[in-house]
Order: sequence, then structure tokens, then C-alpha cells
Amino acid sequence: MAHPPLSKLYQAKAKLEKRHSDTLRDAKKDEDEEFEKRVKAALKSYRFIRLPEVRALTTLSTSEIYRRIAAGTFPKQVKLGPKSSVWPLSAVLDFIDENVRKSREELD
Repeated sequence: MAHPPLSKLYQAKAKLEKRHSDTLRDAKKDEDEEFEKRVKAALKSYRFIRLPEVRALTTLSTSEIYRRIAAGTFPKQVKLGPKSSVWPLSAVLDFIDENVRKSREELD
């Protein structure tokens, strides 16, 4: 019985190693993405932001933010003290996500 040439065996081995490394790399990438999502979700839910960051994230003016709060269409601020207000980042991001979703539904 003739054996395949060594070069063919090495080629087959290299293909298997590449396939295995690609699979491992893909699994690692998926794992890293899942971890990143969990970290972002945790940070998002526990972080407060001040008005300048709210304006930057939403591109709304200060007066428009307060108009929408009064109308009940924007998340209310949290008072940390008599002169200190913040917003939960998660609430602001949810507001943005909801507006994007509504906008896309209108286009469909």
C-alpha cells in the first residue's frame, strides 16, 4: 500500500490547523463580543451623565430637553443636590433607541 507523499500530509495538517485556528478565533471573537455587551450593559445601567453629555448624545438643545421633560417625552433628571442634576445614561440611550426605532418604522 502506497502512502501519500509527505508534502500532501503536511498540506492536510496545515489545512486542519488553519480551520481549527479559524474556529477558535471565531469562538474567541464571539466570546469577546458577548463580554463587551455585558460590560456595556452594566456600565450603562449604573452611570449618570450631566447635561452637556445629554446634549451631545441627543443633539437636542438645553431648552428642547427641558420642553420634552415637561411634555413627558424625555427622561426626567435625577437631583443629586439643590444645584446638581444628572440623567441615568441608560434612560438617555433608551430614549435615543426608541426614537431611532420609531423613525425607521415610519420609513417602512
